[in-house]
Amino acid sequence: MPMKTRMGRESSESEVRQGGGVAKKLHTLVRRIPNPHCRIQSGRTRVSAVKPLDPINETASFTRVINYFRDRYAPERLVGTAPETTNGYEVAIRHLERIVGRIVRISDFSDRMMAELAKGRLESDEVRPQTINRDLRHIQAVWRFAFHAGDVDKLPRFRKLKETKKIPNAWTVEEIGRLLRAAESASGWVQCESFSIPASKWWPAAILFAYDTGIRRSALTKVRTADVDIRLRTALIRGETRKDAEDLLVGFSVQTAVELEKIWDVHRELLLPWPYTWPHLTRKFRRLLDRAGLYDPSIRGQWHRIRRSRASYGEAVCPGSATADLGHSVRWLTERSYIDPRIAGRASIVDKLPRPL
Repeated sequence: MPMKTRMGRESSESEVRQGGGVAKKLHTLVRRIPNPHCRIQSGRTRVSAVKPLDPINETASFTRVINYFRDRYAPERLVGTAPETTNGYEVAIRHLERIVGRIVRISDFSDRMMAELAKGRLESDEVRPQTINRDLRHIQAVWRFAFHAGDVDKLPRFRKLKETKKIPNAWTVEEIGRLLRAAESASGWVQCESFSIPASKWWPAAILFAYDTGIRRSALTKVRTADVDIRLRTALIRGETRKDAEDLLVGFSVQTAVELEKIWDVHRELLLPWPYTWPHLTRKFRRLLDRAGLYDPSIRGQWHRIRRSRASYGEAVCPGSATADLGHSVRWLTERSYIDPRIAGRASIVDKLPRPL
């Protein structure tokens, strides 16, 4: 029976059947065109696991990043972490808003904005790529969280800066000796309403305790007097003051014990309290370095050099021990950032190699 097509002409049933076959082939071909939200794996089309399942939350997407971090990210992802960790995220977000020159909302996130942050920090702030990458990692973590929460519709794809790997720079024991002599002549007091310690006694005790234990300054100023045994020369560093959140029992030398006895007060809660800000401690420490002839403006993290000295000398005495002593979970971090080969003695390996004749 003749049938009319869309064009108005009559067509036989065989033609219709043939046309239907073509339509079926076209339908099959269209099905084989890959979806932009899919990826090919092992010859099969598979829906990407990173595609958000929930619709975009438009209310949250217009939230300022700093508020989103405080209200959403930190309560879920940073529970139990040290205050310094939270502060690091907020500093990175403030740098972002300062560089772009406006308030940044979650919906504003873009790879171009991250590139602008990196460029601005590198050129105007003159900071190292390692520092910039740390800020980028913090913002990337918040961005990824927002994506998986359905508050933004794209994942970050920006690249971090290439980091220059330099040899860790630690102080020798002779240099630390010069620092101690400068500390013994420090003027003023470390004091607040409940205690008062001469600066000439606080600084030598703090420097020696940091050298013996290798702990960070944030943990150093939170060691409890009740956790220190002068007679056994041991101290408990509580997990809540350390990055890895694990308790650590450390020992210290007779020399350090003598200095600690000079400031010992069983009624004081903290062994080495610092009632001021970190920038104030940095300024005071820099004055001691100037007096000892050790200050080098090209090296950042001057206080951290004591920790590097501890790691380097510990490695020289007992190879492989520095990773555990510093509380690191991976060896490469200790080797890349803390062990000074000039102290650890690795440069002398060449003297043990067989020589060609």
